[in-house]
Amino acid sequence: MDNFITEDEIIKITQALVRCPSVNPPPETTECAQVVSNILRKNDIQAKIIEAQQGVINVVARLEGQKDGKRLLLNGHLDVVAPGEGWSVDPFGGEIRNDEIYGRGTCDMKSGIAVMMAAIIAFKRSGQPFNGEIIFTAVGDEETGSQFGTKYLLETGIAKQADLAIVTEPTNLAIELGNRGLRWFDILVKGVACHAGRPHLGVNAVQYAAKIVEAIHGMQFTRRDDRFEIPQPSIS
Repeated sequence: MDNFITEDEIIKITQALVRCPSVNPPPETTECAQVVSNILRKNDIQAKIIEAQQGVINVVARLEGQKDGKRLLLNGHLDVVAPGEGWSVDPFGGEIRNDEIYGRGTCDMKSGIAVMMAAIIAFKRSGQPFNGEIIFTAVGDEETGSQFGTKYLLETGIAKQADLAIVTEPTNLAIELGNRGLRWFDILVKGVACHAGRPHLGVNAVQYAAKIVEAIHGMQFTRRDDRFEIPQPSIS
């Protein structure tokens, strides 16, 4: 398919996505989703905007084959974590230095989104006949649990009918099967306020929270799966 899309096009798509500050939390992928849908529509690919929650905008595009067949789901997320401090370049500038693109989310995973977009654009331009369907999904909620992103598309049936899926997360170009999963926990530690000069009259919540943190990090896990880079569960 490399005859139907250029390297320069892929670079420009990646830069356009990086330049959209789609930070989560709080989720805000409206601008980025619009960029994705506009590029696809310019290439005669139907793209639908789906707002699962305020600020969480997902894009779904489909390429339908001539006959029934397998459905392939291409999936990636538009949201990124906050850029933090200490940048030597604009984190949302998409600047190129020494043949590398710099910016928050370039690796995780706007380059992955760009690659999938390039693939379906090239496939569309080629006019290559095929059976089945290709479903492209760019979701707006991954960094905080996917409730209004991939999970939402699955639960509402939009992506449920796929037979197989490719997620272009950064894996150093290695094919990885599966995902370790994720659990979020909120732990509330209560204390009793008092004057700092009379600590015996109160309860220091921070002190007890520190003990909880220490206990959590001392937990031992027996389940493991050697297919993963980190074979046992981890805590952050």
